[in-house]
Amino acid sequence: MSDDILLPTAISDDPIAAIQDDPDLPAEVREQLAAYGKRYARAKAPRTVRAMLDGIRLFALWCSERGHVWLPATPETVEAYIEEVGYRGYGRWRRPDPRSVARYTRLKERYEVLQRKAAQENRTCRAKPPKRPESVWLPPKPLKPASLQQHLWAIATAHRAAGFEDPTKHDHSKLAREAHTRERGARQKQARALNEPDFEKIVTSLDARIAEHQGIIDDLQESHGRLSSLTTGAARAAEVAAKIAAERTALTYALRDRALIHVWHDSMRRVSELVALRWEDLGRDADGSGTLLVRKSKTDQAKAGKIAWLSPDTMAALDAWRPECHRVVATAAERGAAKGVRTGTADELEAADALFVSIHRGGVSPLSTVAAVAILNTRAAEAGILHRFSGHSIRVGVTQDLLGDGEDIAGVAQAGGWDTPRMVLRYGERLLAGRNAVARRWKKKHGGE
Repeated sequence: MSDDILLPTAISDDPIAAIQDDPDLPAEVREQLAAYGKRYARAKAPRTVRAMLDGIRLFALWCSERGHVWLPATPETVEAYIEEVGYRGYGRWRRPDPRSVARYTRLKERYEVLQRKAAQENRTCRAKPPKRPESVWLPPKPLKPASLQQHLWAIATAHRAAGFEDPTKHDHSKLAREAHTRERGARQKQARALNEPDFEKIVTSLDARIAEHQGIIDDLQESHGRLSSLTTGAARAAEVAAKIAAERTALTYALRDRALIHVWHDSMRRVSELVALRWEDLGRDADGSGTLLVRKSKTDQAKAGKIAWLSPDTMAALDAWRPECHRVVATAAERGAAKGVRTGTADELEAADALFVSIHRGGVSPLSTVAAVAILNTRAAEAGILHRFSGHSIRVGVTQDLLGDGEDIAGVAQAGGWDTPRMVLRYGERLLAGRNAVARRWKKKHGGE
């Protein structure tokens, strides 16, 4: 495939729009694709739809370059696709992150204001123009079996949507896929676990920072009060007020991050579920613990909801964060800068309802998944933990901790929101290996536990 191909990744209101307009397809097939696409978009999560669309687009693009008909495709075409794309991969352009583009736009506007001001004052503007974010070329690399399987799933989906026979089920395609798996198969990497000792380090570090910020604010407020009473202390009082505001901001971030990490740990939620939590779904029990309704999850697309348990320490962290959260949201609302976001459903999550919010120059909005993971890594680094964690790290770590404490697999699966024990077995396979029949027999024979 040529190196100037841009694989589209944007998702539209009609997820098959770009494909159903293919002039080589009969009108009847285009209509079937359009109708199926609308049904599919309503029934599936946006990420699932995007993955399906990208897989179809890539296959159609490859067929166009190689002179093959992509719909309906022959088993030989799919086999050739596996042999080339599966083993070589494909190159693509990665578009700039939307947040980087938004930041560039703000900086560019500020730079233009500074330029105009300098021109009016007949002086040289010393500010440097912001660097425009650009697309990055990602060179081809062989596909892993799981990635190739996703491509074949997309091809099969397109054929079913158009009413054609699925070419991926033919022996040619199946044998080519099995050969790829045999030759390219490798154990999937597991996210680095964030276990109990690291969790304790992070929250202890945050406790210390919160106490430090609060102590500085108290001292500065006392100084501000004295300076304000002096007729000659106005300028100094303004400086102290600015320092108080800076410390207050740092305290707000620390309170939010401590509550975030506590809830993440106790609830074992996926990061996408964590950032969609709402204050109204928080409940309190008599012993100081609490419960949290998770309205929708990856394994609960019907939104029946699942209940997560929160420890008294987590509830205390939320109690400390709640007034600060409401304060920053109210302040942003006064400026018309309290925003909502889509949660992957038809529901809109407003900043005022969100358990965790992002505080930025543009206002306040519900926290994003990227921001949540960044917070975890930042606070871990501050605690002296020099590892990079992912959105799955806490789920993996807590699973391992629970299994290590002797909890049963079914109970761990229920706590983590899994419908089957498959992921529990995967995350805890090393610990569970020490409990298998051979290990138990050896320990019994040699007087072990």
